[in-house]
Amino acid sequence: MLDRRTPPPIHPIIVPPMPAAEVRPLSGGSRLHVMRQGGQPIVALEIYLPTPGHGARPLPLNMAVAMLQEGTRNRSAAELQEALALKGAFVSLGADEEHAHLGIYTLARFVPDVLGLLREMLTEASFDEEPFALQKAQALQSYRIGREKTTVLASEAFNARIFGPDSFLGAVPTEAEIEGTSALAASELYYNHLATQRAEVFLAGQFEPGLVEVVADALAPILGQRHNEHALLGSAVAYKEGERLEVPKPGSQQVSLRLGRRLFGREHKDYFTMRILTELYGGYFGSRLMKNVREEKGLTYGISARLRPVKGTGAFVIGTDVNQDNYQLAVQEIFAEMRRLQEEPIPTEELETVRNYMLGNFAAGLGTVLQAMDRHKVTVLSGLPADYHQQYLTAIRQVTPEQLQACAQTYLRPEDMLTVAAGV
Repeated sequence: MLDRRTPPPIHPIIVPPMPAAEVRPLSGGSRLHVMRQGGQPIVALEIYLPTPGHGARPLPLNMAVAMLQEGTRNRSAAELQEALALKGAFVSLGADEEHAHLGIYTLARFVPDVLGLLREMLTEASFDEEPFALQKAQALQSYRIGREKTTVLASEAFNARIFGPDSFLGAVPTEAEIEGTSALAASELYYNHLATQRAEVFLAGQFEPGLVEVVADALAPILGQRHNEHALLGSAVAYKEGERLEVPKPGSQQVSLRLGRRLFGREHKDYFTMRILTELYGGYFGSRLMKNVREEKGLTYGISARLRPVKGTGAFVIGTDVNQDNYQLAVQEIFAEMRRLQEEPIPTEELETVRNYMLGNFAAGLGTVLQAMDRHKVTVLSGLPADYHQQYLTAIRQVTPEQLQACAQTYLRPEDMLTVAAGV
């Protein structure tokens, strides 16, 4: 009979080795990364183009990329979607501070047919006025709805102060900017500054070896050869250490808090230690912030701390939503937990819990070939060494309470933090 009073035994976390990716150079400097394994004939084909370094802003870039599925010279948007649907293909489009992304996910037997549609999207997107006008209307609607959300106002104000309002990460669109965009400008941005870039291409799933040649032959002739610098990800910081910024929102009963500081990217020598410290402080459900601010004080439904690393820069960010009356107390408790980490060594049991959580979380992220490829993409797109993930796992296993305390004393100082409160 099962004894429900006795917990099951605890075993050490065993992280399986990451599968190696085959890297194949393509003409012009692009590369094709291949992982072939799995039990189902599902294939992900993803293309990443560097965000151009000519002063690109988030809104025009995202609108330009979104137009790739809004019709080509030979097909309307509806015809393109129908052609993709007949092959069971799902398309993902997007852009962030470092790359524009186009991904197609389908069954292996459909990939040769889908490649023709992909080439058409990449080289013959029409950028017609009618679908672009719809994109612009949606962007305006999203912007206006965002003005009513304290979470949006807090994040925008925080990013603008941390990274600078003229940088890609800190830029906040306005209605005038949205209204001023045009299909012609989006077309020029894509064809002159995105499509001309060298690409990183990722092919993952279960498929016959010959499919690699098919993909390489289809994509190599249409990928660009330029290698521009990335967009300006962060200008000089626009905040003062210890600054508190209040963003008014009349009638709001909720205050959205964003606290943090400018930091560094994954390439920094202290990144792994800071990543572990952030997890312990506010990165998972059993973190110190959750225990204090949510469970003990009952000030919020949720609170988190995270690192936002990008090439050459980054940020440490704490986020939560609280009642108007509890805003000052929440800030006080957030800073109190920082000071505890500076002043008191982390107990061994707590550190072991965090170790096991992070190792288990990493192992869970290797469950499928698509997840394993996502890990590989981090190293490729961020320009990190091939053994980066092994270094990360070693850091988790070997970090000491003394190292974490020293890290907190250096980077988690309340007097260094920017505090943004939206909804006051």
